[in-house]
Amino acid sequence: MVKLRDAYYCNLKLFLIFLVVFGHLIEPQIGADPVLYRLYRDIYLFHMPLFAFLSGLFLKDAAGCLRQLKRMFPLYLLCQAVAVVMGHGPWHTPWWVLWYLLSLSGWLAASAVFLRWGCGKWLVLAAAVAAGCLAGQVGWIGRPFSLSRSIVFFPYFWLG
Repeated sequence: MVKLRDAYYCNLKLFLIFLVVFGHLIEPQIGADPVLYRLYRDIYLFHMPLFAFLSGLFLKDAAGCLRQLKRMFPLYLLCQAVAVVMGHGPWHTPWWVLWYLLSLSGWLAASAVFLRWGCGKWLVLAAAVAAGCLAGQVGWIGRPFSLSRSIVFFPYFWLG
């Protein structure tokens, strides 16, 4: 049987991708226009948490997480290798939007472990929120390996 995609969620993802592109387009002008600055801030307030939530929404078991991980992580490695060869930064810092593929790979791996161990959903969520709060206080957690974003957005993914 063919699994059909839910148009509502696909359209919501499309809208969120549009907001990413739109946010990047208006970014150069936000310093000169307070309305664009407010719009930019509002977009980035909700679009990434919602995108992380939607990414985790249909993953219900460890096998599903591992299947997705096998698709996502090689894609990240390939794209990041091309970016490094082209001179777009070091190997340990994801280039531009590749941070999301790396973070998604980490979320999938962590979720597979938590689901396989049978950890309670709310216990993992509480620990993830606490880790996100602590990550902001630790100086060495930052852009390398997209660790700060991965930790901060994991609770949204897990809630999905």
